[in-house]
Amino acid sequence: SNHILPTSALMAGLCVLVMALAKLIKLRSGTGLMDLAMAVNSVFFLVSTVCSFISMRAGKMAAFLERLSDVVFVLGVLLLVLFGFGFAVDLL
Repeated sequence: SNHILPTSALMAGLCVLVMALAKLIKLRSGTGLMDLAMAVNSVFFLVSTVCSFISMRAGKMAAFLERLSDVVFVLGVLLLVLFGFGFAVDLL
């Protein structure tokens, strides 16, 4: 949890930054998919951050919340890579 908390918070911020840059630069007219993909990713990383934080404070539920935080974080990273690949080859 000590490692997942700052990393997932950083990744959530990165997703929000990408959304803001996409709106600011407007590289393509179809930035709606990029915004949606980064919004979904930021929710994954936010859930991971919250679960990680609560797991450090919780007693009985700490192990479950830490495992949930790990799983959601890995899913968020996997989605980030898949969306990045999709944007790189213009699938999205």
